Amino acid sequence: MIGFTTPSLLKVHSQTVTLGYSQRQLFDVIAGVQHYPQFVPWCVAANIIESKTALDPLSKQTITRMKAELGVGFQAINERYTSNVTCMHMKSVNAVASNSSLFKTLTTTWTLTPATHLAPLYNASNSKLSLQSHNAQPASYSITSTPTPVSSFPTKRRFTSADLLKTISDEGAKSLLERETPFDPAQFQKSISKEEQAAQKEAAIADHPVCTVDFYIAFEFKSIVYAQVSDLFFNQVSLAMVKSFEERTRSIYGAATPFRQ
Repeated sequence: MIGFTTPSLLKVHSQTVTLGYSQRQLFDVIAGVQHYPQFVPWCVAANIIESKTALDPLSKQTITRMKAELGVGFQAINERYTSNVTCMHMKSVNAVASNSSLFKTLTTTWTLTPATHLAPLYNASNSKLSLQSHNAQPASYSITSTPTPVSSFPTKRRFTSADLLKTISDEGAKSLLERETPFDPAQFQKSISKEEQAAQKEAAIADHPVCTVDFYIAFEFKSIVYAQVSDLFFNQVSLAMVKSFEERTRSIYGAATPFRQ
């Protein structure tokens, strides 16, 4: 879904796509501001000036705030500006330009939502390990065996735990053999705090291999001359942004996971 609006000289673009990558993978790419010159259209420089991570007391979310110096270059435009970036762990990345002689306004927002309602499609051609190949035995091997008659085994007295205790002096080993209560996974799960359970659930959702990306960008140049030039490439830049991040994710994590629409 793509939408364009142009109130006065302000340019606004929004786009929503669903990709076959996890929320965690996409977040790591989008929050990696220092790597932007390698793949973001017309970004020629990126330098992280400062970065601080803390737990927000209200939302209980981990938030990283960065100040970065970014450079843009397009035809006659070659400018640097400061970008204040706020990353809500796994969920969103928001960047607002400041101290800019080029932009009156520049805001970008990425919002990531795991598409848990969409099931990934796995088969032998796209899964790293298919069930069939996992269970199959190589054709170059053949295994034959001849059963050994029971009567051919030597008869010995049954070895008991008492025999083992006679040979072990370690009190810890004795107590281990004498222990009657087995490990209970359900009881162990109850001992985990609600916070830990919530964190485990959130981590599992973040790794779901399908994620919906909402992208928003709004900018306005201070110079009327630049504003006129921007009309020539605004749509190009806006449409290329999501595509560039998708291609960057593919270059790091491989082909996207196919999913049922």
